[in-house]
Order: sequence, then C-alpha cells, then structure tokens
Amino acid sequence: MPDALLTGLGVLPGELVAVRSPNERRVFTRVSGAGPDEGAGALVRLGRLLWTQLNVKPGDRLRLSRYPAPAPATRLSLRPAFHLSHHLGDHVIEFLCKDETVVWPGATIFAPIFAGGGGVLLRAEGDADAGPVRAGHDTQVTFLDPDPDIARRGVTFAEVGGLDGAISRLRDLIELPLLRPGLYRSLGVRAPKGVILHGPPGTGKTLLSRAVAAELGANVLKMPATELVGTYSGETEANLRSLFSEAAHHAPTLIIIDEIDVIATSRGRLASQGDIRATTQLLTLMDGLEQVDGVVILATTNRLDAMDEAFRRPGRFDEELYIGPPDPAARREILSVHTREMPLTREAEAAFAQVADGRTAGFTGADLMRLARETGLSAARRLAAGGSGLEIAESARDTEVSIRAADVYAGLDRVTPSAMRGMPVPDAVLDWDELDGLDDLKRSVLDAADAALRPGAGRREGVLLTGGSGNGKSAVVQALARRVNANLVVVDGSTIFTQWLGESEAAIRALFGRARDVSPAVVVLEHLDSIAPRRVAGHVESATSRVLSALLSCVDEALGRTGVLVVGVTDRADIIDPALTRAGRLGLHLRIDAPDDARRRQILSRLLTGHPDADLARLVTDTQGLSAAETDRRARTISRQ
Repeated sequence: MPDALLTGLGVLPGELVAVRSPNERRVFTRVSGAGPDEGAGALVRLGRLLWTQLNVKPGDRLRLSRYPAPAPATRLSLRPAFHLSHHLGDHVIEFLCKDETVVWPGATIFAPIFAGGGGVLLRAEGDADAGPVRAGHDTQVTFLDPDPDIARRGVTFAEVGGLDGAISRLRDLIELPLLRPGLYRSLGVRAPKGVILHGPPGTGKTLLSRAVAAELGANVLKMPATELVGTYSGETEANLRSLFSEAAHHAPTLIIIDEIDVIATSRGRLASQGDIRATTQLLTLMDGLEQVDGVVILATTNRLDAMDEAFRRPGRFDEELYIGPPDPAARREILSVHTREMPLTREAEAAFAQVADGRTAGFTGADLMRLARETGLSAARRLAAGGSGLEIAESARDTEVSIRAADVYAGLDRVTPSAMRGMPVPDAVLDWDELDGLDDLKRSVLDAADAALRPGAGRREGVLLTGGSGNGKSAVVQALARRVNANLVVVDGSTIFTQWLGESEAAIRALFGRARDVSPAVVVLEHLDSIAPRRVAGHVESATSRVLSALLSCVDEALGRTGVLVVGVTDRADIIDPALTRAGRLGLHLRIDAPDDARRRQILSRLLTGHPDADLARLVTDTQGLSAAETDRRARTISRQ
C-alpha cells in the first residue's frame, strides 16, 4: 500500500485493515508499505488469496478502514484441503501461532509446511457473523475433515480479461434461458439452446466457459468431448443420452462440452460409421431440447470447419461467438490480471503498458500469461546474477524481490505468438530508419499499411514491390512489419507446391488464416512469379491455376477485412497474372531500382562511420552499377579490414 494512503488511513505497517469489495465481500489483512518505486496514488496490491476471496479484478474500487487489533482466539476450527498427518498438523499450528495469523469465519489461509515454500490451504469455519481473531500459543486448533475444493482455484469473470463483450453476450444467451425461461415464453419466442465459442488456441475459450460455470448459480455438467467417446460400438451414443438425460432431470443445467468437433464430425468427410452415429445422435438430442426448458449447451472448438454443418443453424447452436486475439486495450487488461500479484515498479508498469500497445500484436491470452511468467523468471535470474535452477531460489531467498522494466523486455525477447510457431523469422532485419534513399517509397508503403491495418480507414489495397534482385524489396517488407508493430507471415512460392492434390491450395488458405488469427499482420508473397504465373488461354487446368485461384480468393478476403496487408515481392512482374495485380488487389505498384549515387552514399556512410569524405566519394564511384545488397557487402568488407 502506498505510504501516502497509509498515512491517510492512520495505519502503520503491520496493522490490520478491513477491505470491502464492490460486491460487499470483506476480508481482514495486515498491510505493508510500498517501496519508493512501487505503485502510485491510491493503488493497492493484493495477495493471491485476497483476490480470490474478494472476487475483484484490477481497476475495481475497494473500501479500506482501520481495524483494531483482534483478540486472541480460544479455539479455531480449520478445514484443510487434504488430510493432515499429526506431524503436518503440528507444523500448521506452529506457523499460525508464530505468525499470529488473523482468522475469521470463511477465511482462506495458506500455511507453509514444506521445504521451498510449499504448504496447505485451510478454510476457517465458524459463525459467519463473528469478527476476526488471531491465533496464539493458547489457541486450541481443531482440524475438520478435508475438502479438496478449498485448493481448487475458482475461475470467475474477474479472472477473464479482455472479453467483456463476449461475457455480456453469453449472459444474454445463457443466463436468461436457464434462470428465467418464462421470459421467452411470454415474448412468444424460443429460447436459445446452444452457443459455440470458437477461435484460435489460447484465446480464452475454455477459461471463459469455466468462468460462466462458476458464476452461473445453476447446475453445470462439464464434459470434455474425449470422455464421451466410448470404446465399444454404441457406447458413445449411450454416453450422450445419459448426459442429456441427467441434464434434463436436474434442470436448470448448463452442459459444457470442450472440443466438440471430436463428436460432431462432418458426415460428408471420411468419417467412420461410429462417428456418423455419434453425430446423428447428438443432433437428435439437441432437437429434443425444444421440449425441455432450462437446458443450454455451451461448446468450444478451434476447428469450427471440421463440424457438421447441420449443427450450425438456429435451433441447435443458435450463435457462434468468435474469440480472437485481443486488441491493445484487451491486452492491457489481460496483462493486468496476470501481473496483479507481481511486485511491479512504476517503470515496469509503464513497460507492460507499452508492450501491450506495441510489440505484443497477435499475442493470445496464453501468450500474455507466458510473458508475465518469463518476466518473473528474468527478475529471478537478475537477482541470482545469471544463475539457474536452485541457484535462483537460493539467491532470491532473503532478497527483496521487485520487477523492473528491463525484466519485462528480457521476458518479451523469449516470447513469440504461439500462432507464429513454425513460421520463418528473418535473422537480421533492418530498422525502418536504415532503409536508405527510399523516402518516397516508404511514405507510400506506410499509407497502404495505415489503410489496411487501421479500423475505419479508407480503401484497402495490396502492394506489389518489383525491381532487380538485391535492391531491398524483402527488407522493406520486414522493416515495415516492425515499424507498424505487425506480425510477418511469409508465403514463399518456392515451398508452397507439394506433390499431393489440393495440399498447395490448403497451404495458401492456412497461411492467410494464420495471418487473420495474429492480426495485425503483413502477408508477404515472396517469389510471387512462381505462385501466380500468367495463365494461358485454352491451357489445361494445372496445379498453378488452382493455386492462383485460391490465392485470388484469399487476397480478396484479406483485403476485405481490417488488420491484414498483402505485399507481393517479385523481380519478374511481367509474367505475373494480371488478375492479381489489378486495382483492388495488388494495385499499388512500387519499383525499387538499383541504387543511384545518393542512395549508395547513404548506405556507405551509415556502415562506414568515421571514414573521410574523400574515401566515401571514391567508394561511391567504385560501387556504381552494384545493387544495394552488393554495396552493403562491400562496405561491411571494408569495415572488417
């Protein structure tokens, strides 16, 4: 807690305060003052157990008040998460007495009893109206029967960041049909029976479904689709009938099926007879829900196209909610959730805000969670002076731990968007300011990127970069992606073709789909002349014709939505099919010729800092006719001599 806030409350470090949340939950905790670089204003940092007990999220307003020192407890009744042996129970009692732990009915307490900081969670039982007390040496502690749910960390809407729109829509589609089905009957309309959450992996579909289950206040049957699949013929159908029968008997009930594409396989593909029977059975059971009030299905999948089309209509799954990668505002909210328990300095908070707006484009919620973890590990390595493993733990044992801005950037260097794994990443990329002598071209490319990536911009159009080999076409695209904080998705014509029928077209669609998932993104079509050669009239259909047709469709779709810029790169523009280079597709044609004297001088002066002007003038003359890459190599050779 900031020192100014402590002074305002009249509280000294170590004294007790009562904390009340907007939902009227109350906890009691001892306070500690923030360091000189931690927090600001009236911001309060809570411990992990306090977040759960208060059920709040970052940004919520708390009411704090000074609370008098509690009296020693005569007796305490504690319920552990697992059975405690006599030896472990003594350790718990020893910790409670030594720490003078403040306890009140319903409080969750963590007692470290294992080496390395491990421990057990306990819940205090007693009269709900009783106030807090503190454990002492004369306190008689009784351990009740264990309850494993104490250690299960509940997932509430406060744990879900950046999905406020999806949460609001889910409450309309699920809470009303389950808890107030009569409202739909009075309106003369049918209540929705199913909702699908779909999107790339790691965006929060499963987490959101768990939060809905925890917040709903109705019966919930959570079932991974793999547990419904049986070993014997007919077992899958029997499991489905049993699930729906139990849901109907205990209505209102929410059925949650994770990865539903496993049992809702498209019957038009190469599916087995068992898959077809399971799909048909699920369709029949969903149709039967029209006769039952208070049963709704919430399903998740990242392979929506693999599902049978019969499910995707009103009356079965009424709505499909796309859960995509978060935008900058959502990324800031997600990072605030994952870093709320971290001892951040003000510089670290500013660094997280900066990376949320810039270098985390295309990151999913899972990627941001990993970023927070890597940041913490970077801080631990710094405290251990570059150590690893137990060396970190031993070095940080008696050290005041804090997260700095350098730790945030060090963690960011270790994390890339999970959707970009397996994609080629350039080893050395020039910065935007290092693109010498291309000012006019850079302005044109930036305008095209702004129109494609900024919501509400004008007409979007792709870019075609042409010119001789080695003059900087690919370097411009790579630097552009860094300049606009977009992910770079490379479609390489030399690797797109395979020997199998249809796989090349599927690869094109997959790469453009990946660009949509990690948007904002720049799709670069390298060696475009090998992907989209000019079609000849009367020529028999070939693999290149099918790939070109798929490419035209994907380019139209990408340029029709915000967040994706398509750039073609080639040194043979004359053999590219005009259907791709027309206005509305790759309609902005920019040419990069061999560098003139002025551009070569800029390249040489940047790489040969400190050389006399006479030498630079001679080198400019000597490199006449060379490409930008050859001029760059010549300068680097001289600098090494």
